[in-house]
Amino acid sequence: MRIHIVQHLENENAGCILQWAQKRSHQLSCTYLFQQHFEFPAADDLDMLIILGGTMGAYEEEKFPWLSTEKNFIRQVIAAKRIVLGICLGSQILAEVLGSRVYPHSKKEIGFFPVYKTEAAIHEDAIAGMPASWTVFHWHGDTFDLPPGAVHLFFSDACSQQGFKKGKCFGFQFHGEVNDELLHSMIVHERNELIKSDHVQTEAGILSYKVMDENIHYFNNFLDQITK
Repeated sequence: MRIHIVQHLENENAGCILQWAQKRSHQLSCTYLFQQHFEFPAADDLDMLIILGGTMGAYEEEKFPWLSTEKNFIRQVIAAKRIVLGICLGSQILAEVLGSRVYPHSKKEIGFFPVYKTEAAIHEDAIAGMPASWTVFHWHGDTFDLPPGAVHLFFSDACSQQGFKKGKCFGFQFHGEVNDELLHSMIVHERNELIKSDHVQTEAGILSYKVMDENIHYFNNFLDQITK
């Protein structure tokens, strides 16, 4: 498959998705929005779009003017009936493009915390391999309303909107793509946010979790399901 990745921050790459794509001989391309000059491909030149995370807000178009260009590109990809996966900020941008509101949440959620499947998620084949409750990595302070017509897939104790599906579009608020390298990179560049609270773990607390291999297995299985 021709898979295009939109990366917002230099220190937040696609994590385990890169190894997954390489093992399955998928063709990867990438737009780096942190560079001064960037281009988006034509929607017809890709089969799947993956939108990664970032520290900016989906609603901060005045501060980050490229957000408008990115959203227009996503609309074109959706109109072309391609697969779209949004992760963290990517899920928030995707939710807005699909007609919902994105806004600061009352609490941050940073660290390894469980997400739970909704009743509706039980009938979704793409996530059938994911357990009803599993511990995943989070790093977000914003949230969004469920897009009109979307299926609510996951929620957590801190945030009701953790995952949705609409047509060929999937949005995950949590970081299913995180591997050891990406985790350490995020901590190094964003550790100023690690102020301990009920839903924010310390750096030591985050690094103590040993669920990475299991999470990568579940996430790779999901990617296989939506691209088969």
